[in-house]
Amino acid sequence: MKRRIPRLALALVLTMASLSLSAQVYKTDRLRKAVEVLGVKVAADSLMPDTTLSLVARDGRPVCLRTDPMGAVEHVGAPLFSELMRLLQPSPVYDFLEYAVLNWKYSSIPTSSTSRRSSSSKVAGKPCCRTA
Repeated sequence: MKRRIPRLALALVLTMASLSLSAQVYKTDRLRKAVEVLGVKVAADSLMPDTTLSLVARDGRPVCLRTDPMGAVEHVGAPLFSELMRLLQPSPVYDFLEYAVLNWKYSSIPTSSTSRRSSSSKVAGKPCCRTA
């Protein structure tokens, strides 16, 4: 009985690890669609937790992809800033700018502002604020 518990625990850990590596997980649907549009080929075994990958898009442009501590893709963007710069002066602005440049290069990448613009165009002509 004592031998079965460690073997069972080991089998469970190996099964969990293989399941987490077999499926690509994205933090948002926008990131998944961006990777599809770019045509980036990501090997499942390369998506280790807390890593940054330098990949190449379908047209040959460089793309960086970063995973969070759980292995989910949390950022896709055009590589503009070095890892050293990110380490010395951390800022969320880096991710924003890298994704914005990627979106500018590939206009078909989904953005959250696209849906806002289409919904705001429905209320065109109505004042946004009431005046007394």
